[in-house]
Amino acid sequence: MLKKLLLGLLFLTMAVMSGQSAHAADANAVKAQLMTARENLVAMLDVGDKTPAATRIAAIGEATKSVDAAIEGAAEYAAFKEVWAAFKTTRDGELIPLITSGKIAEAKALSASVQSERMKKMVGILAELGAK
Repeated sequence: MLKKLLLGLLFLTMAVMSGQSAHAADANAVKAQLMTARENLVAMLDVGDKTPAATRIAAIGEATKSVDAAIEGAAEYAAFKEVWAAFKTTRDGELIPLITSGKIAEAKALSASVQSERMKKMVGILAELGAK
């Protein structure tokens, strides 16, 4: 009887711990893709960047798809999803059009204000999720 109880506790502990590891790995994978999208967007703000905008935009799109797929249906990402949605709307509807039309100063101002705050918030949420 005691052996069954101990064995059951061992399996329960292992299940909880493996869930935590997977959760942290998922948050870290989401953060990696978020950073890939960010790096490409920041590179577009650099007037010396020789990579075509279409290449950067495609890379942003691929990273965005990866983030969206990873958080789809995951209740623990609710706070992240809210900020992510606002971030994408501003990025795709305002920031990238400003960059591609040569309005780099305006794009940098937008990037340094609300988008910067959103990025910090998303990274903080992912750090919390990764620590759980």
